[in-house]
Amino acid sequence: MHRTTNSHFLALLTLLFLAFSLPAQVSVDSLKTEYLDRPLGLDEPEPRFSWQLLADGADRGIYQQAYRIRVLDPAGTQVWDSGRRADGHSLNIV
Repeated sequence: MHRTTNSHFLALLTLLFLAFSLPAQVSVDSLKTEYLDRPLGLDEPEPRFSWQLLADGADRGIYQQAYRIRVLDPAGTQVWDSGRRADGHSLNIV
């Protein structure tokens, strides 16, 4: 990831993922950058992102198969895109 200004980390982080069972109600929760909910003043050239998947109580066995992380600046301009990654991990993704 290219070194960016601190304002980029104040931007909206969108996370797209694919779940094993699409009919389930799955959402992304607890978005974090460098262990922070609302990171301010980060000077990390390769920040780590983390998140949790939440599924409704009726469905079990839901798991992440892939993810995509997009970072937008406050104006909504994309400054970084991980692209689709076939990976089940969701903790400390560089």
